[in-house]
Amino acid sequence: MSAFDAAKERLAAGDGPGALAELRRELPGASDYLAQTAGARLAAKITADEKVRAGLTPVRLAILGSSTTAQLPPLLALHGLAAGLALEIHEATFGSYRQEILDPGSALYAFKPQAVLLYVNYRDAEDGAPEAEAERWAGLWKVLRDRAACAVLMNGFDVPAERPGGNLDAGVARLRRVNALLAERAAGGAALLIDCDHLSGVVGKERWHDARFWHDAKQAIAPTVLPRYAAEAAAVLKAAFGRSRKCLVLDLDNTLWGGVVGDDGAAALELGETARGEAFLEFQRYLKALASRGVLLAVCSKNEEANAREPFATRSEMILKLSDFSAFVANWEDKATGLRAIAAKLNLGLDALAFADDTPGERELVRRFCPEVAVVDLPEDPADYRRTLDALRLFETVSVSDEDRGRAAHFAAEAERTSLRNEAPDLASFLRGLEMRAEAAAFRESDVARVTQLVNKTNQFNLTTRRYTEAEVRALAAEPSAWTLSVRLRDRLGDYGLISAVIARKRGDDFEIDTWLMSCRVLGRDVEKLVYNRLVEAARAAGAKTLSGRYIPTAKNGLVKNLFGTMGFSADKEGVWRLPLAKAVLSEVAIDDGAGKASRAA
Repeated sequence: MSAFDAAKERLAAGDGPGALAELRRELPGASDYLAQTAGARLAAKITADEKVRAGLTPVRLAILGSSTTAQLPPLLALHGLAAGLALEIHEATFGSYRQEILDPGSALYAFKPQAVLLYVNYRDAEDGAPEAEAERWAGLWKVLRDRAACAVLMNGFDVPAERPGGNLDAGVARLRRVNALLAERAAGGAALLIDCDHLSGVVGKERWHDARFWHDAKQAIAPTVLPRYAAEAAAVLKAAFGRSRKCLVLDLDNTLWGGVVGDDGAAALELGETARGEAFLEFQRYLKALASRGVLLAVCSKNEEANAREPFATRSEMILKLSDFSAFVANWEDKATGLRAIAAKLNLGLDALAFADDTPGERELVRRFCPEVAVVDLPEDPADYRRTLDALRLFETVSVSDEDRGRAAHFAAEAERTSLRNEAPDLASFLRGLEMRAEAAAFRESDVARVTQLVNKTNQFNLTTRRYTEAEVRALAAEPSAWTLSVRLRDRLGDYGLISAVIARKRGDDFEIDTWLMSCRVLGRDVEKLVYNRLVEAARAAGAKTLSGRYIPTAKNGLVKNLFGTMGFSADKEGVWRLPLAKAVLSEVAIDDGAGKASRAA
């Protein structure tokens, strides 16, 4: 079969979701430009399927290029679809990026972009001090954020292959310095940089830029490698809009080590010593690095559990330890069942999981019965595992917060909480025993990155699933008419971090809830009651007569379908829930909310 034939067959049969699953499977193998151009035409048809669109995040993306961009939008739409995004793309006129940004009446701002891609290259880096050059670009980012409240993506400058000065070429050193300064200024959400210098090195600088295409058509990136760039740009977009994967589920035998532990025994497994054994350890080091920045690791293995755990306890060469895994499933059930169990334990949707297994049959079973899961086709040689997983860019992130770094530790503490819950005589005793303390306050600058993460990743306890970019969250925090609340929670076993965010506005006599979301890690901890109390108090302080909110149903937020009803709200014909503040009764909460007491009632 040629590229995307399986996806075409599914689409012809009227199975849009199945076509999307096949497209995701076939895309990594269709790496050349012509194949992906054909895939882009197919992607447009798949995106038009209503069932497919219901599961995608719509994003308005503007491309501002200093070079030809005509070939880029279809490829971006293709990789965006594979990442769960439905891209509506505005392509600015060739070379007009400065005018578009600086003119408040330009077509760019009429488009109302949620994200802007500055598609520039090394020729756009002006001469002069690197610090001044970095400030020039940071100034354009700020104009975009202020006027459009959008995510700003920009190509880092690709260092060209040609070096007139050889190994001492000053131009190379200057461009690398500019890139480093841009990265410093982008930190904290000012912009999201696409590391084109790294990408050009990976594919080969002599392939990255073809002078013939530049002189004939002003194409800065050669068409032959444009698909790789599109995949990287889509990965950054995916991260900006909360569609990155959160957990990597791993097989064990011939995936983390060489051999079958149940047959060979833990002592005979290949871990170091041989070339093949070294490859498994290198893969484990890569996985350890993923975990250190907040990617959850889990095990799903067909094994006796005692056998599966033994190498972690007895083989000192193991880089990964049992404490690195947030879930561990080892039994003889099929792996689709195991993945569902892992998702349930971690309070994640299947679309937050990626699955890596050396056995093709296991991978196909998961594709068939858990199509939402991203399946990694590990090659035969473990030496290629690391590169194969890295190239898929499944876990791209726009920032790494303290909550991300401590995520694995959180799940260890949560296991202890579960044990305490099982031993407590009742729920009230359990909650009191946790000694919970909350910090609830308006959004601060230090909260913006984490609030944006929550807004774009939280699906279950999320009443509207409205999505905001980091720039939009920052603008809301500064908006005089907006009321915001971020909630941090800790107990005697650990710190949950920032776990809830609320946005509301006063409109006439009504205090309207725009966004109310909470991490499912703290379900049943009284946080929703604490937030309700703060909303009632804020609405009364603002002089409102009613508190209102809307529940917008999605495939994942049925958990909060009746939340307003349980708190005394009544729904009108338009689906808006309202609560007369004269009748509102504050809830008792088993949390010290900063007033020095663990409950508050009217």
